[in-house]
Amino acid sequence: MFDIFSFYLDLLKTDPFSFGDPWAEFPKSDTAQFTGELRSLLATNIHQKNDLGLLWTLGLIFQDGPDKSYVPALLDLIMADWHTRHEDVVDLLGEICDPIAIEALYVRAIAVPEYDEMRALATKCIHALSCIAVPVAIEKIELLAESQDSLIREKAKFYLQHIKKE
Repeated sequence: MFDIFSFYLDLLKTDPFSFGDPWAEFPKSDTAQFTGELRSLLATNIHQKNDLGLLWTLGLIFQDGPDKSYVPALLDLIMADWHTRHEDVVDLLGEICDPIAIEALYVRAIAVPEYDEMRALATKCIHALSCIAVPVAIEKIELLAESQDSLIREKAKFYLQHIKKE
């Protein structure tokens, strides 16, 4: 039987920028297998403010398959300033597509970090909002399409055109 906790501890010893495939050993399945364990790891990472642990836990969640049970923790993380994994958090929220995340995604999109000259985080937030695609999410993208920030404005307009074509 696969031991997710041992696998996680091995990941912590792995250079995240190495060229190896740390996921080769992870068991593939059509359904999530480790949701309870990964929610526990996520809670521990948040409590300990463990950025490296968070990196690997978010990766494990992607590999296992995210669901709505992760949303409360992800919403805690989306604006937290102790970690560097905001784009990964937004990607997961976009995968899950829970409308409860709409306001947090909008707020994160307009709260541009100093380092983000190309607005990658805002773009990911807009993409996540477009994945949710309920009327309130589209309204938030429309607001972003009126942003004073030209990069955010253009990305939002692009996504609005994509949504309207579907």
